[in-house]
Amino acid sequence: MVVVQTTSWPHKYFRRDEVECKCGCGQVPKTEFLVKLDKLRETYGKPIKITSGYRCVSYNAVIKGSPNSRHIEGIAVDIACTSAEGFTLAQIALKMGFGGIGVAKTFLHLDTRPQTEGRLWTY
Repeated sequence: MVVVQTTSWPHKYFRRDEVECKCGCGQVPKTEFLVKLDKLRETYGKPIKITSGYRCVSYNAVIKGSPNSRHIEGIAVDIACTSAEGFTLAQIALKMGFGGIGVAKTFLHLDTRPQTEGRLWTY
């Protein structure tokens, strides 16, 4: 008898293809990060569109991302939004303990770097 193991995607608001590396390697952010992201979405009460999730080192280099990007660590996403939406999400994220928050006109960067290294910035 052959037992086939299947692993279901446990996250409520985000599909795997929304957060995995765009190079096709299949890597995704850390589970703890995705759980926190789901809680953020639940609190926000509106859909959130991820524009950049996990990035492997190779893909990060192709798009000229920072060599120290938190995306490579599996603890960051960029979210498409207006600056007003970004500031609302940033307020929620701060209360939830996200350690890195970058607000731009068209997107919001969120990561869970240690709060002792916490940063808040605009682009």
